[in-house]
Amino acid sequence: MNSPQTIADLFSLPIELVDLLLEHGSIQKVNSGDLLGEKGSDPKRLALILDGVFAVDNVDYDGVNRLVGLLGPGSSIFENPIIMSYKVSTVVESLTQSTVLLIPIAFAKQLLNTNLEFNQFLLRQQASKTLYFAQILYWSHEKEMDRKIHLMLTLLSDTVRSRSLPLSNEQLASILGMSRNSVSKALKTLESSGAIRLDKGMISLQKEMREPLK
Repeated sequence: MNSPQTIADLFSLPIELVDLLLEHGSIQKVNSGDLLGEKGSDPKRLALILDGVFAVDNVDYDGVNRLVGLLGPGSSIFENPIIMSYKVSTVVESLTQSTVLLIPIAFAKQLLNTNLEFNQFLLRQQASKTLYFAQILYWSHEKEMDRKIHLMLTLLSDTVRSRSLPLSNEQLASILGMSRNSVSKALKTLESSGAIRLDKGMISLQKEMREPLK
């Protein structure tokens, strides 16, 4: 149930601000495969993910999409275009049945200029995504392939707040910028050790592996 208090706890927001967002926004269900934004478009709404998993694709100059990350409950979508006033630079697709709180762009910009808690919230969202990419870059230098993949899966699990990741081997390889063969081999080794379970289009983390950034 998406009560105001539940949303406030999920996003670490004061209940008064959540009431204001619910007054001006709307909670909507999103089907698997639906797009929330496409590169080059003007953002129409700020989206707060209440449940579900979304894929974020970068689009290169040849028009080819590359999956670069996942977003889950407690994350926002399109805060960068709102803060910087530019067009959407990624493609955001729901990988599962999801629920989002959609806030009109005009109201989000108004809050950005008048509400300190909302301003701080968007900055926290930006910081968490910057840390996410910093961790991927940091662990990309790990020489032991199985360990590298295990660390990355734990990071993705933390990001979407679920041990079940709706990803194929190819999608995971895209996120990590690695070859599909290398990723597939490491996943099989991790499955044999009991660290993960592999199903069609799903990777389930059974054992976490963490290492703080130095």
